[in-house]
Amino acid sequence: MSTQPPSWLDWVLCPLRRPKPGAEVLRWLGLSLICGLVHAALAVDLGMLLWGLLWGGILDGMLWATLVGIDRARDEAQQALPPWFIVVVISSLSTLLVFLATNQLRHYGLGLFVGVPLAVGALVALMQGSAAPGQGSTRLPRLLGLTLASLGGSALWLLLCRIEGVICLLMAAWLGSLMALIGVLLARWLLPWLRRRYPQGRLFCAVATLPFLAMLAELAWRPKPPVMVEQSEVLIEAPLQAVWPWVPQFPRIAQEPQGLLAALTRGVAYPLEARMEGQGVGAKRFCVLSTGAMPERITVWQPEKALEFEVLSTPPCMEESNPFGEVHAHHLQGYFQCLRGRFDLEALPDGRTRVRGRSWFVQDLWPQWYWQPAARFCVHRVQRRVLDHIKALAEAQGPRVSSAR
Repeated sequence: MSTQPPSWLDWVLCPLRRPKPGAEVLRWLGLSLICGLVHAALAVDLGMLLWGLLWGGILDGMLWATLVGIDRARDEAQQALPPWFIVVVISSLSTLLVFLATNQLRHYGLGLFVGVPLAVGALVALMQGSAAPGQGSTRLPRLLGLTLASLGGSALWLLLCRIEGVICLLMAAWLGSLMALIGVLLARWLLPWLRRRYPQGRLFCAVATLPFLAMLAELAWRPKPPVMVEQSEVLIEAPLQAVWPWVPQFPRIAQEPQGLLAALTRGVAYPLEARMEGQGVGAKRFCVLSTGAMPERITVWQPEKALEFEVLSTPPCMEESNPFGEVHAHHLQGYFQCLRGRFDLEALPDGRTRVRGRSWFVQDLWPQWYWQPAARFCVHRVQRRVLDHIKALAEAQGPRVSSAR
C-alpha cells in the first residue's frame, strides 16, 4: 500500500514552493508590524496586561518560527527546537485563534473545536521535526507529550485571560485531545512528503492560518442548529386533582442539586420555582432558574390534562467558574435557547397520575454530535428536578394512592 499523498494535494499546495528568504523576512516583518498595531489597540481597549504579553509572545514566536523555517530550508542540519519554545508558541497561537473565534467572530463551530486542535497537533509535529527520515516512529510519545502540554498551556492562557471557565474547558477537552492526536498522526504521515517540497516556515504559517480560514468560511455559511426534543415522565401516587395545581406553578425548591453528577455539572442552570400571572391561554408564566428568570407565555391551558407554553427569552445556560475572576463568555447567552415546553397529565386506572414533560430547544455549538448529548443530559436533569418536585408536593398534600402489587 502506497504511503504517498494524492497528487491533488501537491497541486493545492504549489503556492508554498520556491522560497525566497529575503522576501520572506520582509513579508513577515511587515505582517508582524500590522498585527502588532491591531493587537496593541486591542490590549489597550481591554486594559489587561496579560493581553499585551500574549499578543507579543504570539507575534515574536511566529516570526522566530518563520525565520527558523527559512534557515532550515537552506540548511538541512535540522536541529530540534527547545520543547519549552514549542509549547509557548503553539499554546499562545491556539489561544489567539480561540479568542478570535469566541470574542470576535462569536461562532463556536468546527473551526474552533476541530480545526484549532488539529492545527496544534500538526504544528507540534512540524516544529519538533519528528518527520525526519528514520526518526518519526521513535518520537510519538514525545510528540503526544508536547501536544498535551500545548493544549494545557492554551487552557491556562484562557483561564488567566478570563476568556473561558473551568467547566467548559473540561467539556471541550475530550474533543480537543482527540483532534490534536489526529493532527499529530496526519502530520507524521504527510510531513516527510511535504518537507521535500516546501520550506518549513511556509508550512508553519499555512497550518497556523487554516483554522482561521475555516472559521471565516463557517461564518459565511453558518448552519442552522436543529431543534431537539427531550422528554421525561414521572408516576405520582396521587389523584389527578391533587397533581394539577402544582403544574402551572410551584413553590421554591429548597434543595440544591446533589451527587456526583451535580458536582460535575456545577454551574449549569437549574430550576428554583415557577410563578403564574393570570390563568388560561395568554397568561404569563415565569420559571426562575439559578441564572435568572425565564419568561413564558401560555399557549395551551387544559386543566388536569395539558399545559403548554412558549419561552420568550432564555437566561444564561450556566455560571462559569474561574479561579482568576469572573467570566462573561459569549456562549453563555444565546447559544442555548429553550423554545417551548409542555406538560401532559394522564389519570391511571389505579388512581395514580402520570405526568410527562417535554422540552423543545436548540444549541448552537458544533459539531452537534459532540455537544448534543451534553445538552440533552442537562435538559433531562432540569425536567427530572421539576417533575420530582411536583411529585413530592402532590403526594405530601393530596390523598396518597397505593399502587396495586
